[in-house]
Formats: sequence, C-alpha cells, structure tokens
Amino acid sequence: MTQVASESPRRARRENESGKAIACRHHHEEDPADLLSARGRHATPQGQGFGRVVGWTILGSIVPGTGLLIAGRRTAGKVVLGSIGAIVLILGVIALIAGPITLARKMLSNPDSLLMVALVLAVLAAGWSVLIVRTHLSLREYADLTDGQSHLCSLLVVSLIGMVLVPTAQAANYAWVTRETLNSVFDGGDDIAGSGSLDTGAKDPWAAHPRWNVLLIGGDDGKGRTGMRPDTIIMASIDTKTGSVTMFSLPRNLEHVPFPEGTPQAEEYPDGFYCENPEDGINHDCLLNGIWNWADANKAKYYPNEENAGLAATVQAVQTATGLQADDYVMLNLQGFRDFIDAVGKIEINVKQDLPIGGSTSNPVATGWIRKGKQKLDGYNALWYARSRWSSTNGDFDRMRRQRCVISAVVEKAEPKTLALNFTGVMAALKKNLHTSIKTSELDAWTELAMRVKKGKIKSIAFTNNVINPSDPDFDKMRKLVEKALVSQPASTQKTPSAGSGTTPTPKPSASSTGGTSPTTSPEDTEDVKDVCS
Repeated sequence: MTQVASESPRRARRENESGKAIACRHHHEEDPADLLSARGRHATPQGQGFGRVVGWTILGSIVPGTGLLIAGRRTAGKVVLGSIGAIVLILGVIALIAGPITLARKMLSNPDSLLMVALVLAVLAAGWSVLIVRTHLSLREYADLTDGQSHLCSLLVVSLIGMVLVPTAQAANYAWVTRETLNSVFDGGDDIAGSGSLDTGAKDPWAAHPRWNVLLIGGDDGKGRTGMRPDTIIMASIDTKTGSVTMFSLPRNLEHVPFPEGTPQAEEYPDGFYCENPEDGINHDCLLNGIWNWADANKAKYYPNEENAGLAATVQAVQTATGLQADDYVMLNLQGFRDFIDAVGKIEINVKQDLPIGGSTSNPVATGWIRKGKQKLDGYNALWYARSRWSSTNGDFDRMRRQRCVISAVVEKAEPKTLALNFTGVMAALKKNLHTSIKTSELDAWTELAMRVKKGKIKSIAFTNNVINPSDPDFDKMRKLVEKALVSQPASTQKTPSAGSGTTPTPKPSASSTGGTSPTTSPEDTEDVKDVCS
C-alpha cells in the first residue's frame, strides 16, 4: 500500500508534464481549425501572404473597415464600415436637400463652420492614420514575411498615412486660412453712415433691396505716398434681382464737391471743396481724391465722432456728387490689386494704344511699354495699364475707362474654379489689402449676389471732360445722368439718401425715360463695358 501510494504522485507529475509538452507543441504547431477559431469564422484559414497583406492593406485604407474584416476583426470592421456608411448617407441627404453648391457656399462663408471643418479634418486625419496601422497589423499578425517584405510593408504604411495626412492637412489649412481672412477683412472694416441692412435670415436677403450701391475705392497709400489718396473712385449700383451693375466713375480731380448741408464743413466751403495755392492761384489739393487726407487732418473739427474721418468724408463726397447713398464700400490697395491678379492669373485686355510703364506727367520717361493689341497682363502690367496716363491724349479720363476695363476683366476671370486653384494667393492678397464694411454675417448673401452679377451685364458712365467740366462741374446734371442710367428700376424702389447724409434725393424717372436707354450715341449715355473695352 505504501509503495502504491508513493507512485501515484509521481505518475500524476509525469502525466501533467506530458500534457504541458503536448500543449506546448500544439501552441507552436497550430491547427488550421484552431487558427480559424482564433481569427474569426470568416477569416482565411491560412496565414496571409505578402501580396494579400499589401493588397488588403491598400484596400482597407481606401475603404476603411474592409481590411479588418479580412483579418478576422469582424466587429471592428463592421463598426467602421457602418459608421462611414452612415456619415456618407447623412451628408448625401443634407447635400440633396440643401443643394451641394448652396451647402458649400454657406460653409465657406461662415467662419464658425470653417473652424468646425478644420477641426473635423484634423480628427479625421488622425483617426484614419490609426486605422491604417491597425488594419495592417491585423493582416500581418498571421503572415509569414521575410525581413525585406516586412520593411516594404512598413514603407507602404508610412506612404498610405502620408497620402491621407497631406491632403487633409492642406484642406484643414485652407479652412483655417479662409476663416482668418474672413474675420480680418469682413469684420475689420469701418461702418458707413446711413448704410442699408440685410435680413440675412430671409429666404432672399436681397428681396427688400432691389438695388444696392457699393462705393469702390482703389487706394494709393503705398511707399512714397503721404496719407491716403484714392486713385480709383467708382459708385457701383447693383440690380440685386438680375445682377446687372451700373458703374459711375468719378474723376479724382473733381472740384467743388459739396459737403452735406448744415455741417461745419459746408459752412467752411459754401461753394464746395476748393482751395487755391497762393503761389500760382491754382487748386492743387482740394480735389475729390484730396478729401480723404483733408478730413484726417481736420478730424477733431469736422468729424469728431467718426472712426475713419477720411472714409466718411469721401463717402459723403461721392453721395453728393451722384445722388446715390452708399450701402457698403470696398477698398482695395493698389498693391493688393496687383497681387490678386497674379493669384488668379493673367487677365485679357484689348489695349487701345501703347502705354508707358513708369514715368509721370512731371517726368515722362518710360521704363517699358504695354503694346497695343490684345494682351494677357499680369498684376504688374495690369496695374500700369490701369494707372498710366501721362502719354494718353485724354490723360486721367482715358485712365478711368481703362480702370473699368480692368474691373470687368477681373470679374470675368474670377470663376470659382480659378479662385479655388489659386486659393492661397487669393486669400493672402485679400487679407493684406482689402477693407470693407461688409460683415461676415452677410457673406452668404453676398456670395449669392456675386453669382447673379456673374450672369448680369456691366454698364457704366464715366464723368470725363466729355460729359462734365471737372473744374466747374454741374452736379445737377450728374445726378440726372445717374437717374437716367437707373431707369430700369421702378421709382417706388429707388433708394434715396437720408437728410443726415447730405446728399440730394434722386428724382423719379420721367415718363419719357422709362422705356430704357437708347443705343449709345453720346458719352452721357450708359455703355456696356464689354463694348467699351473690346
């Protein structure tokens, strides 16, 4: 009994050690059925080869979740595929209801939406990268790879992650840059007195405003200049239903511009803004483009409550001259004008005569020439085309015509596709050089209006010396010409300046004029800008 009892423990130990050996052997020599059970019922029962690992890693990166399913991670694969499918479905339904163009427009014009887009893209890039790595490791877990194949697989994973990170990071950067530009430009400008207000919550914010007037200013405050002297001054009146625009181009040397009645400056200058140089008896400084600097220098006396005295005075001057109240203003520094054209690409201009690059009326020496004929001009040459004047027979007035041609060419060039392909340069040019009273909350409405403008016509009247005498202008005549140009708008919807703005109310169109304008036979009639510039 004693011997039997003593052998039992030894037998038990031997059987236990034998079981461990068998288990160990089975661990190293896995049966395909055991492998299938460990990896999932739908996984392949053999270890993945190099080609299958590479192929399913790539496909699993393109369609996240498929690689996990093949690797036997069924639950994770289904969750990933289901989540992606649900997101795509939701976005598809939203785009279908709102319209893809409208949806994109609303997102791109809303800084808060752009911030959300940037954050979502950053999270998406990180999550996608992790998923690529996890999918590959799952596929590789049961693969029999050589060292060289392992290195190639690692290189593949790094490449796939790069293909995900680079475009998503760029898209996130675009969203962020756009947001910063919108906040800088559209909430950084000055308001103007008496401007209209949009009901941005309405289905059509422009329905209550058949016409919207925007003062366009080309600023010339660059190197070598003292203060700010507007080089281009145009009141653009937009028919918000059709998108057609009528531009009223004012000469920068317009004299005797009246100030609002009842103001200290009107009492100081009863005959309009004018002052003679005591040395030669000529008015050199008190011109339309000199009002900005004059107002800045006399802010405490005439414009104590204005944030930007020069802008406020210039707006008043254009309003009194045209009889139209400005609802908004857009001011682009001339360097920004050059940068913008370089960003979107060359504009096509029909140059009517050889124009000098460089020089001035006091130093008529050219450093180069823009030759006559159809030309594709970059920013530098387009700027000189718009500014050159000392060689022109009609000086400043011919330049006014060319400035309208440049605006028309830029509108023609600025297609959504062109802007998108040159996105970074466009944003940089706008951020540095554009100032406006338009607010970010109004951008969606303005984007819609811009699309209408693209389909409308652009007409203009230039108040050159063929129409008025800039040194002794007939402002009543100017206002009547403005009224005549806008006869297509019903009298009941004409926008008239308030008493506080000091502008002259726009008269109602006469019965004889309501039939529309006749073919262009006089400089006093509106002209289609394409005809003027062709």
